[in-house]
Amino acid sequence: MVDQVANLKKVTVSTGYNNTATSIVLATGQGAELPDPSGDNYNLVWWDSTNYNDPADDPNMEIVRVTAKSSDTLTVTRNQESSGASNKNNADATYKMILGVTAKTITDLIADVEKAATVIVGKSGHVDYLTTDYGSDDACIQAAIDYVDGLGGGSVLIREGTYSIDDTIIIKENMIVSGTGWGTILKNINNTTYLFQFENGTAIDERLIHSSLQNICLDGDKGSNSSGSGLYSEYTQEFNLHNVSFRDFDNDGAYFVTCKKFSVSQCLFGGTGKSIAGSQLRISTGGDIQIIGNNFHDFDSVALILTSNTEKTNVVGNGFYSGVDAIKMGTVAGSEEYISIASNNFANCSGYGIVCDQTAIGNNIVNNTFRTIGKNAVAVRGNYWNISGNYVYNPANENVGGDNNIGIRLRDGSQNSIVSNNRVIADNGYMTYALGSTGTGADYILWVNNPLLSGYSVVAVRKVGDNSILQNCHNVNPAGSIGPPSVPATTVNYTNAYGYPCQVQVYGGTVTEIDIDDIATGLTSGIFIIPPSGTINITYSAAPSWRWWGL
Repeated sequence: MVDQVANLKKVTVSTGYNNTATSIVLATGQGAELPDPSGDNYNLVWWDSTNYNDPADDPNMEIVRVTAKSSDTLTVTRNQESSGASNKNNADATYKMILGVTAKTITDLIADVEKAATVIVGKSGHVDYLTTDYGSDDACIQAAIDYVDGLGGGSVLIREGTYSIDDTIIIKENMIVSGTGWGTILKNINNTTYLFQFENGTAIDERLIHSSLQNICLDGDKGSNSSGSGLYSEYTQEFNLHNVSFRDFDNDGAYFVTCKKFSVSQCLFGGTGKSIAGSQLRISTGGDIQIIGNNFHDFDSVALILTSNTEKTNVVGNGFYSGVDAIKMGTVAGSEEYISIASNNFANCSGYGIVCDQTAIGNNIVNNTFRTIGKNAVAVRGNYWNISGNYVYNPANENVGGDNNIGIRLRDGSQNSIVSNNRVIADNGYMTYALGSTGTGADYILWVNNPLLSGYSVVAVRKVGDNSILQNCHNVNPAGSIGPPSVPATTVNYTNAYGYPCQVQVYGGTVTEIDIDDIATGLTSGIFIIPPSGTINITYSAAPSWRWWGL
C-alpha cells in the first residue's frame, strides 16, 4: 500500500471538470509528484483551494481514487468514501488535489498491520491479547491460531510456562507458532492423540501449509498417556520444525505421512531420562526432506524411521545416542531412493546404527561415525549404494542368524554398489567380520580401501560375491584365515598354491631384493599381490617377517 504520510503531496488541476469526468489533467509536470498507482491505487482529496484553505471547509470537497497515471493525466474513480461527486468548474477557483490520510488510508494501514500481527498467548487465566477467557490452554492457543488464520497469516507467540493440552492443536497456513524456548512446555494431559497437527490435505489436494513450529517443548507425560504422540501431519507440504523438544511420549514423537518439502532442524528428541517409546521421528511416503542438526537421545525403540517409498531426503549432521536402533529404512514394503545419510554421529546403540529391511536404490551413507553399536553399524539391502568414508569403532558382539558382527554389511541381493574408504576398528576382539555381504545374490560390489585397523580374532570379509572386486583392504581376508609359510633361514622362493590371489606384506629383517614372478620390484619391503601359482622371491641377510591374506 502507498505510504500516504511519506508521500504527502499537493498538486494543481489544470482546468475545471463536471461531476462525471474521470480523466483529469494536472498542471504541467505535476504528475511526477504523485506515486505510480499500478502497484497500489490510492485516494486524493479534491477541493477549491482558492476559496477554502482547509479542504474540510469546502462543501464540495470530494475524494477520488487514482487507478492509472500517464504523465500529467490521472484516471480516477469518483465519489470515494461517500464524499459525493460534484462539479469542479468555478471560473474564479483553482482546484487542487492532496495525497493525504483519509479514512480509507487508515483502514488499509490497519489491515496491513494485522496481516503481520503477532498474537501473544500467556498463562494469565487462559487469556490472549484479546482478553477473552477460553476456558482451557489448548482452546486459547487454537483461538489465537484461528484468529491469525483469519487475517491471512502471521505469528502466534506462546509465552514461557507449562500449558495443559486436552485436545489436538491444528496449525493453519502461512503462520509461525513459536514458544519463547524450551521453557514453553505443552503437556499432554488427557491421552490426546497428538499435541499438534499441521492442517492435513488429501490424496487429491495436498495442502501447501507454509508454516513453522519452533522454539517450544512438547511433553507427552509418558506413563500417564498410553496413546500420546507429539505431532502428526498427512498430505502436507512446505513446513518446518525448528528447535522443538519432543520428550516422554508413549508413541511417536513426530509422524509425517505423505508429506513433502519440509525440514526438521535443531530439534531434541528424547533426552536424558526423557525417552520416547515409539519412533522419535517417523516419515512414511515422504520426499524432498531435510533432517539436519538434530539430537536423538534415549530411544526405547527407533530414533528415525524412513519407510514406504520415502525419497530424496538428506539426513545430515545429527546425533544418535543411547538407544536401540538409530535409523531404520524400509520397515514395510517399498523402495527408499536417493537418501543421503551423511556426517552423523552414532554411539551406544544396542541395536543397529543404520538398517534397511527392504530393497533400496541409489542411497548414500558417507562420513558417519559409529561407536559401540550392538549389532551392525550398517546393514542394508538393495542396489546402487555408496557407503564411503565411515568410521566404525568397537561394535559389540552380534549373534543374529549366525551372523556374528559385521561392521558394514550388504544383505541378500545387494548389487551394483561401492564400499570405499571406510575404517573399522575391532579392538574388542568380538568382531568376526569387519565388512561383507551375506545371503544369496549379493554381488557386483566394489570393495576398495577399507582397512581394518586392528585385527584381533578377525576375519575381515565374510563374502564379497563372485563378480565383486576387492582392492586394498588391509587385513581383509575373504578366503578365510590362511597361515603364511615360514620364512626359512635362507633365501625365500615361494609359490602361491592357494588357488586365489594373496596379498603379502613383507617387513623387518635386512632385505636386499624382492621379486614377483621373477621380476624385480626394486623394493625391500611393502605389500605385494601374488596371483595363483605366482612366485615371490626374497633375498635377505637377516630374515624378515611377512603376513598373508587371501583375496
